Amino acid sequence: MASAGEAAGSSRPRHVAEAVDAASLLAAQLEQSFQIRVGDGRPPPSWTEQSEIRRHLGAHGRTADAEAYGSALGFLPLRQQLARRLADQHIRTGEDNILLTFGANHALDLVIRAMLSPGDTVLVDEPGYYPLFAKLTLAQVRMLGVTRAPEGPSVEDLVAKLASERPKLFSRNRSVTIRLAVRPRPRSRTPF
Repeated sequence: MASAGEAAGSSRPRHVAEAVDAASLLAAQLEQSFQIRVGDGRPPPSWTEQSEIRRHLGAHGRTADAEAYGSALGFLPLRQQLARRLADQHIRTGEDNILLTFGANHALDLVIRAMLSPGDTVLVDEPGYYPLFAKLTLAQVRMLGVTRAPEGPSVEDLVAKLASERPKLFSRNRSVTIRLAVRPRPRSRTPF
């Protein structure tokens, strides 16, 4: 019988077996040859060809086809607008090089997965963004804190860590700077 930490019939730890199973499902979602894609949440197009919603959307110049969820890169008109704004700042990129995320945590997760490997070193603000620390720990990345002063990272500490380490990234959290720079107002002696 498999121990609590191992998957039944496998010598792999349970969390590894579950991760492999999840990865297999994710890969199957991308497979285009299935009539119904795993985890897609949509019926095959043939089921909706004569549907009321398809007729309604078609009357307004929209479609209800396999692309109804849009691009995985995000809403195209917004990516085009961002590309134009970046061009105004002399940053040349196309909308196909812009990826929209669901927020900072999603963006951080994508950066960690794409750019870091277990054992890599990353410099982080100290104090910093604790959800990032959890993500880096899960990715088995070594974190080194860079001391912060009210005006930003300590230049001396940053230079010292850059000289002694080979970090792949330095993650900064500007909102920490703002919080550290705000000093409480002295209290008035009157209650109002």
